[in-house]
Amino acid sequence: MTVKLRLVGDRAEVDKVLSLLSTAMEVAKSEREYPARGGFASDVRVYAEVRPAQTAPPPAADRTPRRKGR
Repeated sequence: MTVKLRLVGDRAEVDKVLSLLSTAMEVAKSEREYPARGGFASDVRVYAEVRPAQTAPPPAADRTPRRKGR
């Protein structure tokens, strides 16, 4: 599952949001920044794709057992 994002704002704030997202998600950011349309002159527009980070399944002891017959 991949979600495409468009972030618009101050360059430092956009970088901070991408950094926070990368702590829980895999983030692929476009190398190019665009000027924001209709915003402040200092705002940028950045495109990124995020998806849940790949994690190993929990150990068998931590899994919830399923009832038989279902």
